[in-house]
Amino acid sequence: MAYFDTTIATSAEPDVAFRYLADFSNAAEWDPGVPRARRLDEGPIDTGARFRVEFALGRRTVPILYTLERCEPDRLLVFRADEPWFRSLDTIELTRRPGGTQIHYDADLRLDGLAFLLDPLVHLGFQLSGYRSAEGLRRALNALPRGAQTNRPGPRIVEIPTDADTPGSAAAGSEPDPGVA
Repeated sequence: MAYFDTTIATSAEPDVAFRYLADFSNAAEWDPGVPRARRLDEGPIDTGARFRVEFALGRRTVPILYTLERCEPDRLLVFRADEPWFRSLDTIELTRRPGGTQIHYDADLRLDGLAFLLDPLVHLGFQLSGYRSAEGLRRALNALPRGAQTNRPGPRIVEIPTDADTPGSAAAGSEPDPGVA
């Protein structure tokens, strides 16, 4: 099994970091091993959103289809890829910290069939590329707009709907009906 596990600190607030990370097509901006990535569907990003991420292998690229499997706003994202020769699970946990967000990123790659014989080499390559990706992610997140500076140029951020966005919900600031017990 090849895996990479890292924790990074960023000055981005959890909601901003979450929206950026939820759009997995942003991986092309921070992962040097991803020359292209795009979203395959439309609408708000939530569980079930799909992405095509192309990984560079020498002079070729390998397209991988990822699905957002779990989405807990400002807290957790889990992306899964199931291909004929491997399975990948990327788990991203966000925690508020003073001055920003702590992000724990766990990438787990399991080779299937005879491909498992390549596991030691894939693991080594995964470690090396993981460090470059983690540094790219730290830079991209620290470049995100903060607070009122939302007009500052930077990477694309998508809006994720929450209960607070639903008109009439308690989270949206509506007052409960005094006639309802």
